[in-house]
Amino acid sequence: IGHSERRLQENLLVAAAPIEDEQPNWFFEPMQVVWPHGGAFFEPRSLACLPGASGNESVLVGSPYASYLASDVEEVVESWRLEELSELSFPPDVSVFCPPDDEQSCLLGAPTAQGLEVWPWGRHRSEAVFLTIAGNPWRQVAGAVVPCTSDGGSWQLVARMGDLELLPAGMPPEATPPAASARSPQRSRCLLLAGWDGERVPVAVVELPGDAGVLLAEGARIRPRFSAPLPELPGAASGHASVAALHISPNGATLWAVLSDGTLQAWDLAQPRSLGNWRPVWLQAGNTNFTARALCMGADARLLVAGHGRGGPALMRAAGAAPCGLDASIDGCSSQHGPTPAAPFDRASVGGEGAAA
Repeated sequence: IGHSERRLQENLLVAAAPIEDEQPNWFFEPMQVVWPHGGAFFEPRSLACLPGASGNESVLVGSPYASYLASDVEEVVESWRLEELSELSFPPDVSVFCPPDDEQSCLLGAPTAQGLEVWPWGRHRSEAVFLTIAGNPWRQVAGAVVPCTSDGGSWQLVARMGDLELLPAGMPPEATPPAASARSPQRSRCLLLAGWDGERVPVAVVELPGDAGVLLAEGARIRPRFSAPLPELPGAASGHASVAALHISPNGATLWAVLSDGTLQAWDLAQPRSLGNWRPVWLQAGNTNFTARALCMGADARLLVAGHGRGGPALMRAAGAAPCGLDASIDGCSSQHGPTPAAPFDRASVGGEGAAA
């Protein structure tokens, strides 16, 4: 590794710190949902909070067999009913990649054994563009459509050795390799992606064409730049927790995960570092052994978590604002505990080379 490349790598690493024995608690309250098929046998597997003003929330819920759009039940305050969507556009467990403010600009995606299929909102999956992924196939994927420029955003787009790469905004100039130069591309949208491949959580970026009628070039290659570190889990075969669900906040700044031990993990992607690990407390009488299977950030900047327990399916909302130190778009703190650092970002661990483009 050259000197400049090594310096860049050092800027993407965070000093390691031990995990505290007790994670701060974070309380979640149940929401009223009229579940399909009587509810008892319904199994939520994916969740997507669609862009919209606070109080006008739209949520996509996926099961192993279909996808549903949650809509308000007029006669019941804060209660939702699920309406089944066409499988041609919204297959089971579809992932949704949205900008912060426009549902119609969302993209849909689904990982396959060979890569990732991506297609526009409202179109059929048969029109999807296929993207290959460097490294192991992704079992899960989360994403957001973010600005490529650093103007008022979290990222700066640079051209490096003929490839495109997103780096955290404000990275010191000396950390940028001589072959990299900041630029203001005409194509100002980028697709920020994170996946779970069974071992790591690689993070990558794909530049989107400026022409809204053109999605991506068929066969474009996703090349991860680094992977988010997972906390240690004694007794696990890999030595660390595995991932049950992923979500990227609407502004692309925070990556969330539900881990195999039931905890919630967050990473700051704009300034690569772990934000900590929290133990959720599910405040739902009669629904014991609740297992979280999906999560997303709602229009009120609070997390929604879907899962299943002994009492059937449940949709839970964070009872208060996120714990201190998280996404800057969230006001206030609900926890007296600060974030618990996990481990450094390891840019080299994914084994990818070149930019994610």
